[in-house]
Amino acid sequence: MLAPVGLLAVATWVLLLSFDLRHELLYRSTLAGRDYDRACWVKKPLYLLVLGSSMSRYGVMPEVIAKKNRIPLKRIANVSRDAATPFVNYFTYLRRRDVLSQAKIVYVTYDPWMLVVKYHKHSPSQRLLWSYAQWRFMSRELGLAGSYFLPAVEAARTLVGLSGGDPPYCSRSMAKRRGFVPKRKEGKLSPVPEGQTEARTIYDDLDLFGPCTTQIDYLGRIKEMVEGAGGTFVLLLMPKHPFYIDVYRTKGEFDGRLRRLVNARLGPVRVTGSFDSRRYGLTDADFYDLSHLTESGARKFTAKEFASVKRHLLLKPGPLRPTLDY
Repeated sequence: MLAPVGLLAVATWVLLLSFDLRHELLYRSTLAGRDYDRACWVKKPLYLLVLGSSMSRYGVMPEVIAKKNRIPLKRIANVSRDAATPFVNYFTYLRRRDVLSQAKIVYVTYDPWMLVVKYHKHSPSQRLLWSYAQWRFMSRELGLAGSYFLPAVEAARTLVGLSGGDPPYCSRSMAKRRGFVPKRKEGKLSPVPEGQTEARTIYDDLDLFGPCTTQIDYLGRIKEMVEGAGGTFVLLLMPKHPFYIDVYRTKGEFDGRLRRLVNARLGPVRVTGSFDSRRYGLTDADFYDLSHLTESGARKFTAKEFASVKRHLLLKPGPLRPTLDY
């Protein structure tokens, strides 16, 4: 008969080797914890909400939307967060659902980058979604010390609140800017743009990695919550530096797989925006790096893309097209 320690070890390995149980651990620990409360500063009902990653956090300016559409600034919020996958955005919305669900229109950034299984390397707890084979591959690539138990430990830290929650997001200055954070300093672009290696490799190894069905499912869950509350759900594409587009143009197989999975989960959906920076008159000076805009870029993009929110409300839902077709 196994000793208690042996039984615990066996039970833990069963947990880690079962995807459903790993996901349940991640979901339950996150639900019970304090992380991802990015909208903690939103106290009153909204008209317009932006959910996304750092691309929209630094790229969508509520102040410009308010002026262009004559919407009171206090009724607009950008609650995007750095490295926020749909899993993160789901909990951001869920934690303040009583207020956020009253938004008439909700934009959620759509970026293939955030929907790749490899992207979990940016979130220690979400690495729990990796299989053992994926963990072994990525731990070598990232030089991670330790074992396959580490993601479970990170999930447990979330459960007991050791991750510390999101206090920086609840400041008065955040409420004053309605969630927008400007990038004013000179960007990282150079003759060899930073991030080009990841841009080239994150969509590879499709046999082992590829689109993350879990993240796609959470994108669908957000859509269901928004539409269930009577709001309009819109996928928002943020502009990319031309180098990124050149790289992504070679990833057609990945984009096709991703599109089929998204269409199967979300059904007809409204989409606006574009990767094409030329549509917004953006130059190198408007990019901080391959995917993030400087303040000048954010102002240009927001002014043109959000010139008419009513136009977005009238968009006809349909199947998602190839990403570079927008």
